[in-house]
Amino acid sequence: MILVIIVLVFLTPILKFMGATDTILPYAKCYAAIFAISVLFSTANVTAGNLAISQGASNINLRAMISGAVLNMVLDPLLIYTLNMGLKGAAIATLIS
Repeated sequence: MILVIIVLVFLTPILKFMGATDTILPYAKCYAAIFAISVLFSTANVTAGNLAISQGASNINLRAMISGAVLNMVLDPLLIYTLNMGLKGAAIATLIS
């Protein structure tokens, strides 16, 4: 949680360090802010997947990864185009998936 707050506070310098130009920076900030919040959920997802693998149930992790990828492919056009959310829709679709 603390790391997410630090990233959000220093988001512009971090993105510039990673190569974001002034043209791309507003879009990168929009996407990265939503993505930074989703890190809390992503960490739990990766941890649960690794626990499943360590217990010998790697097929559960594989199914979860495939489900997430398919869900993202379905939600991206739905949120971006149908609901006219644009870049925020792409970030939210990734967060949900």
